[in-house]
Amino acid sequence: MDDPTTRVGARPTWTLCIATINRADILHLAIRHALTQTVPPEEIVVIDASADWEASRDAVRALTDAQGVRLVYEKAEKKSLTAQRNQGASHATGEILFFFDDDTLMYPDCAERVLSVYAADPDRALAALGAISHPMPPAPGAGTPQSPEPAGTERAKEEMARRESVLTRNRDTISGATQKSRLLRFVKTEVLMMSMDRVLVPYDAHRARAPLGVPRAVAAFGLRAVGRLPGFGMTVRRAVWEAEPFDGALLAYCPAEDLDASYRWGRHGAVVIDRAARIHHYEVAASRLKRRQVTRLSVLNSAYLLARNSDARGRHVPAFYLLTLRKVVAELIKDLGAGRYAIPQARGAAAAMARSVSIFRQPPDALPGWYTNLQQKMLTGG
Repeated sequence: MDDPTTRVGARPTWTLCIATINRADILHLAIRHALTQTVPPEEIVVIDASADWEASRDAVRALTDAQGVRLVYEKAEKKSLTAQRNQGASHATGEILFFFDDDTLMYPDCAERVLSVYAADPDRALAALGAISHPMPPAPGAGTPQSPEPAGTERAKEEMARRESVLTRNRDTISGATQKSRLLRFVKTEVLMMSMDRVLVPYDAHRARAPLGVPRAVAAFGLRAVGRLPGFGMTVRRAVWEAEPFDGALLAYCPAEDLDASYRWGRHGAVVIDRAARIHHYEVAASRLKRRQVTRLSVLNSAYLLARNSDARGRHVPAFYLLTLRKVVAELIKDLGAGRYAIPQARGAAAAMARSVSIFRQPPDALPGWYTNLQQKMLTGG
C-alpha cells in the first residue's frame, strides 16, 4: 500500500537562517549539527550582531567549506532579532526557510523530515511548519569536518550535558503531572498564562480564531494544526515570508516576534507542528535582557503588533487590556512563588500596561519609528 509519508515529489531546497549575538560557542555547535543533515542545506546564512563577528565567521567558514555548503555570514545592520532574520532571509535561495535560533541543534534527519512534508503538499496549502524540541541529539558524526573547535566549545558541551540531565528530569515530571491533571493544565494556561495563545490577541477579525486544519495531502504525517509557532524552530515557504516578513521595528531580543510572524503566515495557509521534525533547543541560560525588561517588552510588543495589524481595534484593544491584566496577576504569582519579592515581572507588566495607552494613540504611519525610539530608551535605561 502506498505510504504518503514516503512519497517524494520535487523535494524543495532549504536555507538555514540564524540570527546571533555573542554566542559563538553554541552557534558553532548548531552549525555542525546542520552540516550533518541527511539532506544538506542550499546555504547557511548567519547574521551576527557581535562586536567580534569576523572571528566567528572565519571559524564557521572552515566548517562549511569542508562540506561544500555555501555560507553567507554578515554583520547585522541592526541589533534586532527580527531585522537580522529579515536580513538573512533576503540572501536565501532555498524554497523553504529554516528560522532556527543559534542554540537550536538539529537531529540528522530533521531537514529531510520537514522537506518531505512540504514535498507532499503540491497545492501549497501548508504555509509553515514548526519543529519540536527533544532531548539532546547525538554528537555530530564522522562526516562532520574536524577543523579546530573554537575555544570554550568543550566546556559548552559539558555544561549542556549536565543541564540536559536536570532539565529532562524536571520537564518530564512537570509534563507528566500536567497531562494527568486537568486542573494543572488549567492553572498553567489560564492562571499562569504559560501558553503561546495567551500572549497575543488575534488581530485578524475576518479569520476564524481556530487555526486552519492540517491539509489533506499531508494528513498522514501526524501533524498538529496551531495558530502560532515558537521562534526556535520555525520553517516557512520563502514566498510566504516575502509576503509576511518579520516586523523590523522591533529591537534586540524581541518577545512575541515569532508569534506575530507565524500568525500572519497563517493568512497564506496552514501552520502546523511536526513532532517528528526533531531538534533540541538548548535555551542558553544567560539572558540578553533583564527579567523586568523582557516582561515589559513582551507586553509592549503585543500592544504595538496589535496597533499595527488590527482590523477591528474596537474589539481588539479591550481584549488586549483584559489579557494584560490577567498577565499582571500571573506574573505576580510567579514572582512570589519564585521568592522574587521585589516582583520585577509583575512590576514590568503593570508599567507596560500603563505605557501601552500611548501606543494606541500613534498615527499608523508614524507608529513603527515612534515605537523603535521607545524601545531604544527602554533598552538604554531611559
